[in-house]
Amino acid sequence: MLSLHVLMHPKEHPLQHPWIRSMRTLSPALKREIRAFWFLYSDITADFMLPERADAPQSFDEALAAFAALPPERAQYEIARPAFFYFEPGAGPESLADEEVLERIRRRAGETLTKQLLEDPAAVQARIVDMLATYWAESFAAEWERLEPALQEETERARDEDPIALLKACAVTCLKRTATDPQVQRVFDVVTHKCEYLGEMAGVNNRISAVQKGCVDRSEQAIRNAVKRGLLPASVNPRLAAVGLDAMLFGRMPKRLPQPAYGTGGDGRAHAA
Repeated sequence: MLSLHVLMHPKEHPLQHPWIRSMRTLSPALKREIRAFWFLYSDITADFMLPERADAPQSFDEALAAFAALPPERAQYEIARPAFFYFEPGAGPESLADEEVLERIRRRAGETLTKQLLEDPAAVQARIVDMLATYWAESFAAEWERLEPALQEETERARDEDPIALLKACAVTCLKRTATDPQVQRVFDVVTHKCEYLGEMAGVNNRISAVQKGCVDRSEQAIRNAVKRGLLPASVNPRLAAVGLDAMLFGRMPKRLPQPAYGTGGDGRAHAA
């Protein structure tokens, strides 16, 4: 799903331009469907292809099968949700009866697709399943067959490493780069002090939130592994600890470290200790 965002916004991902150019070989029919469902992976990424828990491994085939098995009424909500959910955080499937919500969906998905989603959600669900399966076959299947053994080997190796040491290394890297890298400092200055996330900029804020959530999820998994291995007390709540670590890092990075008046001293290790 994230790679589809890259295809939709190539100017935002210059490092991926070689891969983006290689995707010109995608079939015309697939390209049309990717454009039709752009709202699922443009400003925010639909999460119906994600596992329910951060520590639950899930293959692409398993995720696609789980989405295909959803009742059409639930799939209807999951498909529509990226068009309005972040504007209505407390909303549920009943929101689709709200005319204001429907208008937001129409603006994002278009009249024709919205009409089909409301009248025949199973058909739209099947279109998305077919699109994602075709996209996988045309763009990733061969490469994944080559990479999967290496990734599995790396995963097994990572399991043997100290998860607390890995978390600390990540924290030090984040703080060090924020303290010493002028480009990182400029980016934080813009996104934290010079942007109002309203209107069309709301999508940027949603992407930042998605990245931050991913960091919390990975930290939670590392802390959970540390508890299982006896490196942390069993009383530690992995989710709360991950949220606390995130609050500490994201609180210091944009608000203090880029400002010379505060400084950091050293290379950031003292702030991660």
